[in-house]
Amino acid sequence: SRLRLPLWDYCKHRFVQSTNPPIDALRESHVMSRKVYLGTAAVNSPLLDAGQLRLLQKELGATERILFTFPAEDGVEAAKATLARMQETIKAASAHPPGMILLTDRGVGTRQVALPALLALAAAWKAMVEAGLQETPLVIESGQVIDTHHVALLVAAGASAVFPYLALEQAAHLKPG
Repeated sequence: SRLRLPLWDYCKHRFVQSTNPPIDALRESHVMSRKVYLGTAAVNSPLLDAGQLRLLQKELGATERILFTFPAEDGVEAAKATLARMQETIKAASAHPPGMILLTDRGVGTRQVALPALLALAAAWKAMVEAGLQETPLVIESGQVIDTHHVALLVAAGASAVFPYLALEQAAHLKPG
């Protein structure tokens, strides 16, 4: 196919892994947890909704909001510049560390496009580690996140939590049955 695959698709295993006996998170809750600690705050899952994100922003204080979008007409050079701008913003934030860094692709449209969320997050995490901000919670707000594999990859790449706003908005409009 001549269609380009999303970055997510290059990160899939092509094998089945099983445990014996099967892992049962409900019955083994004393050793398994999805709880995530973000600075002084804690949430029950790395998957956030809008209300939880607002509460985190209140509880953690100053939020450094970083867009990972760029004008579509400017092409690859704008994408490279967006990555560089993100990294510079994070390095500058190390002078007065924020309570949380929020990466977002809100505002995507016909003229404004986003970097792949996984690429943006990995670049941001690398810049945070280089700037000594690895203890600062990194939350990503993206419309690109549509399945659990995406959430798992983002958490593995450094996200403290994920807010899949578009998936949640679409789910809210589904009719039962």
